[in-house]
Amino acid sequence: MGKHSKQKHQRDSFPPGAATTPLSGHSVSKSKPKGKKNKGPKSSAPDSKHVSVTANGSRKQPAVGGMSALQSKLMSKLSGSRFRMLNEKLYTQDSEASFKQVQRDPSIFQAYHAGYREQAVQWPRNPLDVFISIVKKNPNWTVADLGCGDARLAETVSNTVHSFDLVATKPIVSAANIAS
Repeated sequence: MGKHSKQKHQRDSFPPGAATTPLSGHSVSKSKPKGKKNKGPKSSAPDSKHVSVTANGSRKQPAVGGMSALQSKLMSKLSGSRFRMLNEKLYTQDSEASFKQVQRDPSIFQAYHAGYREQAVQWPRNPLDVFISIVKKNPNWTVADLGCGDARLAETVSNTVHSFDLVATKPIVSAANIAS
């Protein structure tokens, strides 16, 4: 039997539910003796009976949310790239075109703001936090928040805040092309 067919045979001999992938190596399942039933409540925590073993024999914990740490890191990079691409497109094309585009496909707007939030946590200081502190010191101001996103300013301060963005994500947000 050749090397590849032996590996296939070994991989196929694992119990059901013990999947393998090229990234995680072989998966090993610790099973309990037959006839014994688990009497405790089911937990939403990862199944501690399944352990992944890498090609060099080291043990790994199951991936959280179905993705490995590497996969999560790569997804984050893709999300950041998509944010930068959407940011460039939304802010360099005519505002009417941006408004119509996100009205037709609100998922573009959601992806943009998910990327924005992901980027903002990496900044040394979020400009919105600075602005919130200034507005809080001036409770008599009425504020127009143009490009409000998820309306965090309006939800954080006691001032009257008029929130506008390309898509109304919440009842307190008005969808508008602010250039019109």
